[in-house]
Amino acid sequence: MEWLALAVAVIGTWAALAAHRYTQQKDVLEKKGRLLDLHGRNVVEMERLMVDLDTFAREHNVLDEHFMQGLTYRESIDMLQEYRIKLMEVKQSIVDHGEQMPASELESHIQRLSDNLNQFNFIRNRLPGYW
Repeated sequence: MEWLALAVAVIGTWAALAAHRYTQQKDVLEKKGRLLDLHGRNVVEMERLMVDLDTFAREHNVLDEHFMQGLTYRESIDMLQEYRIKLMEVKQSIVDHGEQMPASELESHIQRLSDNLNQFNFIRNRLPGYW
């Protein structure tokens, strides 16, 4: 009879661990999906912003004029192009290692990309005559 109680305890523990692991893995996969979605939106918005900045600067012949925070339009566009490369590296890391990343690291990436979208919109709204 004792062996039966021991077997039930072992099986119950194993089932609880499997359920916990499944729940954690599901959470990580959901966050990875959200992160990849946000990444895609960042790339689209960043490229849109680069085109808007470039178009505005060329139409008004102000590529080398001050835009914001001590940067010219040209420097701002160059900085966005460099950031695009970094975003691609981050995406590759997420694709390759996203399942092994702790949930807190995924959340940190999600927050950063959400902040980026807000910054892109803020910059776009600073373009004179944008709306």
